Amino acid sequence: MAETAIGKPAPAGGDSWAAHYSPGRWAHEAGMPLSRLGDLDAAEEHLHLALGIHGLDRRRTHATVLADLGGVRLRRGDVDGATW
Repeated sequence: MAETAIGKPAPAGGDSWAAHYSPGRWAHEAGMPLSRLGDLDAAEEHLHLALGIHGLDRRRTHATVLADLGGVRLRRGDVDGATW
């Protein structure tokens, strides 16, 4: 339902209210609350998706997503996986 709402154009024919968000940002933004809610599997899945979308051309964003992914792995007790 949210995905459909995001894709709808604005009533005046302009961009969607969410047009400034990229798919990678949506994936990252979805992963973080999932992590906070304790759904670490879904959080890690979304963060991996964000990494795949952002690629290496956006270094700061890539580093931020990697740090968040490390936090999820640390919460799982995977110290080695959290520190690549």
